Amino acid sequence: LLKAVKQFMDIKYQESDINRYSEDDIRRHRLTNYATLIAILNMVGYGLLYIILDIQLFLPSIIFLYSCAVLAFLIIYINKSGHYNLSKVLASLLITLSMLITAVFLFEKETEFHVFLLLSAIIPLFLWSFKTRIWHFVFIPLNIVLYLLIGFNPPFFEAKIVLPEEYIKFFSATNIIACFGGAG
Repeated sequence: LLKAVKQFMDIKYQESDINRYSEDDIRRHRLTNYATLIAILNMVGYGLLYIILDIQLFLPSIIFLYSCAVLAFLIIYINKSGHYNLSKVLASLLITLSMLITAVFLFEKETEFHVFLLLSAIIPLFLWSFKTRIWHFVFIPLNIVLYLLIGFNPPFFEAKIVLPEEYIKFFSATNIIACFGGAG
């Protein structure tokens, strides 16, 4: 299974491409696939957790997360087809937007889903080199500003999913732990 995943995630370069990209660029192209795969696993994992806890209550979130996971697979294919910068931008956007929608529209602020925006803020440091640092100045501040807006302001919208108190406490703790684990 690991061999199949590795083969799926690998990018095949033409001989002319190998000479065009540095080792660091090639590593970052591949890292884009792995960062996207981690996002997919996170989405699928939370979707499974929601199914186990209460499929009826979490149905809007399950549909949203699995839709985002399908889009993330498309990003991997875009990257494998040689559109490396586009896939990096799309991966960063998808991760940021999926966390934003989850934190603002789907769940109450107390569930701490917005803490994943801080994790999303460090992703550009790994995907883009210093020579393309413009993306650092786009995505890092964007994620931090979104985190601050959500974390320190009253909710902008009424949550689609209203959770019982025990779920709020559970998600608050697990989201913070998962975010710090992901950053590690």
